[in-house]
Amino acid sequence: MFASNFLASGWTQAMSSNEQITVAQLSRLVGLPDAPVIVDVRIDEDVAADPTFLPAAVRRDFRTVADWAADYVGLGRVVVVCHQGLKLSEGVAAWLRHRGLDWAADLIPSFPSFPSHQEKSP
Repeated sequence: MFASNFLASGWTQAMSSNEQITVAQLSRLVGLPDAPVIVDVRIDEDVAADPTFLPAAVRRDFRTVADWAADYVGLGRVVVVCHQGLKLSEGVAAWLRHRGLDWAADLIPSFPSFPSHQEKSP
């Protein structure tokens, strides 16, 4: 049943890889019963620069992922968010998959409120 819901949600369709999810794809899943857990691994300086959090996001320290990764095994899908959607979120998502999560992805282009990712007006 999970696999059919997973495919029906569009989670895997039009994704650039099986380890990434776009903001648009995530926005369609938030609020659904099988919505992914969102883990924010931004560093303190990035949070201080923009203390906005995605709804329901849980902040975790990327440096201690080995200690808390097992907490997410069996919870379904996990989306990891960092400042730019590169090293930290990709690394944590990879570690979570390594620890047994069926699906952990990093959000691209990453945290949508950051100025570098906002739409530019003409």
